[in-house]
Amino acid sequence: MEYVFTLSSIQGIGVVYYKRLVSRFGTARKVFEASFQELKEIVPEKIATQIKSVNLELSLKTASAFIEKGIKCIDFTFKEY
Repeated sequence: MEYVFTLSSIQGIGVVYYKRLVSRFGTARKVFEASFQELKEIVPEKIATQIKSVNLELSLKTASAFIEKGIKCIDFTFKEY
């Protein structure tokens, strides 16, 4: 769920790009494992750059803090959606 928080918090990634990315790579986590070239096939270069420049350690830690407080972030792959 931390990767869902992190991916959805990137400026420029709305529902359409989020769905395209997760549909292509399978999970939010795998989006961050994708190469810059693979990302550019799906989103504009500016957004691909933002994805690759995310400080994952810090972002995941921040997302974990939200989750510990009971805040949920779900995407279209979750049953609750």
